[in-house]
Amino acid sequence: MDRAQKRELVTQLNEQWKSSGVLVVAHYKGMTVAQMTDFRKRVREAGGVVKVTKNRLAKLALQGTDVEAVSDLLKGQICVAYSEDPIGAAKASVKYAKENDKLVILGGAMGKTRLDGAGVRALADLPSLDELRGKLIGLIQAPASKIARIVKDGVSEEELAKAKKRFVRGMIFARDNQAGMARLYGATLATGGTVKDVEGWPDRIDAVTAEQVKEAAKYLDPARSVTGYLLPPEQEVN
Repeated sequence: MDRAQKRELVTQLNEQWKSSGVLVVAHYKGMTVAQMTDFRKRVREAGGVVKVTKNRLAKLALQGTDVEAVSDLLKGQICVAYSEDPIGAAKASVKYAKENDKLVILGGAMGKTRLDGAGVRALADLPSLDELRGKLIGLIQAPASKIARIVKDGVSEEELAKAKKRFVRGMIFARDNQAGMARLYGATLATGGTVKDVEGWPDRIDAVTAEQVKEAAKYLDPARSVTGYLLPPEQEVN
């Protein structure tokens, strides 16, 4: 590799490491070519990259980046794994190190935060961005799927009885809390309700039927949702 190629490599790594969410430094002495290829593959599947280069060039590439603090770890036969996902490269590296003791995690960095080996392993225990997105999507979709089921199949008498019991229990507990009751009455009165409406809620809830729940669920369909604006009544200008 001539000087021009080295400068190009340093520039390329510098740009990549500036945008990395996490960077992991590890010793790989004793690993075979096949093992390193497997390690690279696993990190790539996690959205990351593994680089093996001369330590001097790697130190130059780290200059001016948030992860520059790991420069002192670049000693001996080391490799660097990194990813934009702040968890991906750490998770893949730690998992592989558990299966192959030839890969030894020395430490790393997440932004300007320097991590030792234990810190990288703790980071790897956290859910990745993809896992978090999946959980979030599940939370968002869960109510919609429940509503769709109710629209199609309705609710059983047992489900309805449990729901009624939860509501009445909540009302009873609310009455033991002055702040809770103030919010409850305030919200009711502010939306056109009366004190009698609040006091009569348990009886009205108890009278709800499964057919009424199924019918009401139709109006909770996200595809039918609308946004409106509450405006003050028009006044005549004298």
